[in-house]
Amino acid sequence: MCKAYKKAGAEVLETNSFGANRIKLEQYGLASQVADINRAAAKIAREVAEDDLLVAGAVGPLGVRIEPLGPTSLDEARAAFHEQLQALKDGGCDIFILETFADLHEIEQAILAAREVDPNIPVVAQMTIGSDCHTPYGLSAEDLARTWALLGLTVAGPDIPALSQADVDALATWVALKSFVGEDGADGILRVLGATMARLAEAESTVIRAGAPDIQMAHTHDELATAQAYRSVAGFIPRLGSLIDIVHRHHLVGARTHFEGVLRDTSASVVCGIGFADLSGFTVLTQELTPAQLSTLLNEFAGTVSDVVHADGGRVVKFIGDEVMWVSASADQLVQAAVDLVDHPKAREEGLRVRAGLAYGTVLAINGDYFGNPVNLAARLVAAAGPGQILGSSELNDQLQRPGVAQGPLLLKGLDVPVTAFELHSGDAAQAGPACGD
Repeated sequence: MCKAYKKAGAEVLETNSFGANRIKLEQYGLASQVADINRAAAKIAREVAEDDLLVAGAVGPLGVRIEPLGPTSLDEARAAFHEQLQALKDGGCDIFILETFADLHEIEQAILAAREVDPNIPVVAQMTIGSDCHTPYGLSAEDLARTWALLGLTVAGPDIPALSQADVDALATWVALKSFVGEDGADGILRVLGATMARLAEAESTVIRAGAPDIQMAHTHDELATAQAYRSVAGFIPRLGSLIDIVHRHHLVGARTHFEGVLRDTSASVVCGIGFADLSGFTVLTQELTPAQLSTLLNEFAGTVSDVVHADGGRVVKFIGDEVMWVSASADQLVQAAVDLVDHPKAREEGLRVRAGLAYGTVLAINGDYFGNPVNLAARLVAAAGPGQILGSSELNDQLQRPGVAQGPLLLKGLDVPVTAFELHSGDAAQAGPACGD
């Protein structure tokens, strides 16, 4: 059969070992021959393939249900796969192919076993989807595609069953996470992860294009030079993965410390200070500066904001153009961060006019963002503030050791009722008026 496939033009020969695992062979009294059978299957394909073709070691499901759906433990399943995969490797396989699996928990154990045998051997992992668009264990093709969509990734068509090793790991993690935090929580994590990774990928691409122009054929006009540049850049991918893991762990510690100071119960509600700061007159700046100057300005602003907010015990939530949103556990910490931003020596040296709007109260902390009336109010107050001015809400002012000076009432954009704001830092020039727009 292998010879026929080679003659027909096949580039990969698959071993005749799909069901040759200990659990299935035990039914025929052949459990003790697992290694011999799989090694022989690989050697037959290898002899025919010679050095011209690749040999894929075929591994199928064990034929029993594993935990949590059945009595076979995860360790037992992994051990059975390990035994079969080791023999296939010893027989000369170049690739492992895991076929027609229906249970994510089972295919995960097969992948783990493959990694144990040889982490450098590629793994092709395939899931079975029935005519009802579900796996035999109830996970639908729609669920699989939905996971990818939540991550912001391109979803392959239903006629493409193959999942990479990394894809299967991700799906197994999603399934486990759903059982732990619920579907809404797991989906929210995927959305944040996808958006964060998409932004990181764009930032990496921008930096690489500017810092390593040889990666572009339009620049080098030399395929070899561009290929060498790609190879150099590719070397950073696993290293960046390690960096992301470490930074993520440190941020988890910081997030836990932050929430310990703002949680009042077990809900998603927290009580904290919300701050917005931006560059007054930014629209004019965009017209006056070159793209390179604008890029430098925004990078310096982002760096300064992050340094100041973190030094004053706050957490940066997000940047939106020239605007930043941050949170602080206490009202006084919030104001201190705003004052340090407005009065920052580098900002004044560069002629940047920073303004801020602050509020305090109960908000929802969901998916790495914050929602509620204090958020809306702080966002409106920064738009109403003059250059160098800090405006705070009445709820914030009530929490301060050094209250501000009442301003207003102000008619803020998007709010029907005038609001009394408090000046916590005087502006450089014109003050907020009774009616303020954007």
